[in-house]
Amino acid sequence: MALKLITPPASEPIGISDAMNYARIDADADVVTLTGMITAARQEAEKITRRQLITASWELRLDCFRETIFLPMPPLQSVTTVKYLDTGGTERTLVENTDYIVDTYSEPARITPAYGMVWPPTQSVMNAVRIVFVAGYGDDDTDVPQSIRNWIMIFFGSLYENRELDIVANVTQAYTHLNFLGGLLDDYRVFGWE
Repeated sequence: MALKLITPPASEPIGISDAMNYARIDADADVVTLTGMITAARQEAEKITRRQLITASWELRLDCFRETIFLPMPPLQSVTTVKYLDTGGTERTLVENTDYIVDTYSEPARITPAYGMVWPPTQSVMNAVRIVFVAGYGDDDTDVPQSIRNWIMIFFGSLYENRELDIVANVTQAYTHLNFLGGLLDDYRVFGWE
């Protein structure tokens, strides 16, 4: 299984002005560096929860169809395409609700053959199945649950407070300060899609 980000999120779960106000940062601060810290905080929250926070497109590749295909990085918004290489090596596209169905209620979301259908045979090569999907809570920062946004804000503040340390020490120091905040993300952790 291979997972690749196709289109990254266009925004972050917290805005630069909110982050600067929270951390009491002067208006003349380096916005590029601060934006990078916000992105790092969001990525850390996504890594811990195994979720996509702001809308992004992903591609999942499999060597063959599985009875049930779990889509990582919930919440799932939509499946764009399900393509595969048939036994002759020709790329084919399956049709949602005809060839397969998507369960967006479950987390992680699932894809199974439609009622009465089975997955078609694939060419015996790596990455023969390619699924492109859109995931995330939405396009706006306010679409992300407040507990996750709070965690990102506090993590950002800790990164900023320890910005003079090298990057590994910076993240380690941020975690030292945030151990007690792990509970903010507990309800959003996702398991079981490998």
